[in-house]
Amino acid sequence: MAQRSHKEHPGPNRRLTPARLGWLGLLVVVVVVVAVSGTKPTPRQSSARRISALEHELRCPSCADLSVADSTEPSALAIARYVRTQVHAGATNHAIVSYLETRYGQSILMVPSSSTGAGLLWDAPFAIGAVVLATGGWLAWRNARGRAGGGSGQQ
Repeated sequence: MAQRSHKEHPGPNRRLTPARLGWLGLLVVVVVVVAVSGTKPTPRQSSARRISALEHELRCPSCADLSVADSTEPSALAIARYVRTQVHAGATNHAIVSYLETRYGQSILMVPSSSTGAGLLWDAPFAIGAVVLATGGWLAWRNARGRAGGGSGQQ
């Protein structure tokens, strides 16, 4: 039996249409959001990793925009000491952060917790981007579908 070439059977149209580009963009946004949201430290990390993660998650109270890990201010050093002591004592990340939030307020967090309204502000650009890409993909699909139908329909 003779083999058939690709020219005899062109297969599905694999051009990058605006609709496919919209869906591809939406897929990229979803993958990025999932990747970013999955970067929180897990409870089974080593003590050194937990300490480092917490120090990067906490803001220096007397600095403009530095984490505890990046600051040499006395207040940041005191928080770093507290974090080390609590991690070695067996405290959970949640307990450590909760205590520091109670003492310093939510401004102690480099990124606001998602349980507050401020967390929505951090997630809003991703949500808006996803809606824009989905709408663009849907409009492109609808436009391409209208052209494929021969233009008969509403004008």
